[in-house]
Amino acid sequence: MASLRDTVKDYQDELRDGIAWVAFWKQGRSWNAEYFHLDMDDTLYPEDRSRLEEIKSIDPAAVILNGYYCGHLGEDMSLDELTAGVRYHYENSMNDIDGFIGAHDDRLPPEVIEEARAAAHEAGLPFSEKPYRDGEDFNPYVFDGSMSIEDFELMHPCRPQQSSFTRLWKASALPQTTHRIFSSMDLQTPSSSPLTCRFPLSRARGLTS
Repeated sequence: MASLRDTVKDYQDELRDGIAWVAFWKQGRSWNAEYFHLDMDDTLYPEDRSRLEEIKSIDPAAVILNGYYCGHLGEDMSLDELTAGVRYHYENSMNDIDGFIGAHDDRLPPEVIEEARAAAHEAGLPFSEKPYRDGEDFNPYVFDGSMSIEDFELMHPCRPQQSSFTRLWKASALPQTTHRIFSSMDLQTPSSSPLTCRFPLSRARGLTS
């Protein structure tokens, strides 16, 4: 059975550095910890989000902490002070996993996805639920689960109309109505529109905040 102090001892460097986020949770009477790093755009990697959801299912009171952003922690603290800080957050339900996932999740709300899907289909474009990340490569031959079967099949007839299979529509904003979606994107015709409709990640994060 690991005590909180022993667990914090194993992760004290991460807590002091303030770079990684460290999750702490209890399983029975034993304390556990695991550290996570955010992507360059300050979002969670999908596998880390799944792992955090798993930790929360084990201990709904689990917390995730960073020595730079969270109070009662700091780079100059002793092991006992760090342990007291972690215990403070845990016992006062501060910085829980739900809040952390919500702040760093790039998934879009279902109603926003459906609105944009309808707009894309009206323009004859396939739609991907996966937000677009600047510089990200897109493989039109791989079905990654972010598109429906209908959208994936719709994408292939569009390919010969494109000069490049990897051109993506980078929307500058997400309007609240279909009319505003089209006008803001300067969408002309399916033949002149890029291959796949996806949201910019920066906009997706704004919608989920």
